[in-house]
Amino acid sequence: MTGKIIGRVEEMKIFEQELAKLLEGDKDHIPASGSEQVKSIVMKIESATGMGKTRLLQEMKNVAEKKKVRVIFAAAGAVEHATPHFAIKALLVQMFRLMECCSATDRADVIIKFVEEDMIKEIYLLNELLKIHVGYVKRAREKDKKKETH
Repeated sequence: MTGKIIGRVEEMKIFEQELAKLLEGDKDHIPASGSEQVKSIVMKIESATGMGKTRLLQEMKNVAEKKKVRVIFAAAGAVEHATPHFAIKALLVQMFRLMECCSATDRADVIIKFVEEDMIKEIYLLNELLKIHVGYVKRAREKDKKKETH
């Protein structure tokens, strides 16, 4: 996927306007909660098969990354549409950078770093989507630490 994108001037214009607002700190783009002031844009792009959605997303990603903006996206075809929560799962995997994790335990170890202590037992959907059991892994890690100190 190289070369100039063709026929997507309007879509790219809208994306670049939204990206500029994000980078300028536009008050309509509300920061997420947390210690860092993280801002985001959410866009949904859909059309019939073969219309260039993937190429458009790649171009948007290239433009954003040149401006040091992290991009995550999920694509879903006919098969994925039948898979429950496919897009959400794909986004979570990218958001938490779980692509390199080989096991449920590895994924849980990464998630533990992001989830506040009192929220561990409340993330049932996350456990289900990512096939992890954060509470179990956290308790096992705590037991291991106690053994090491004795």
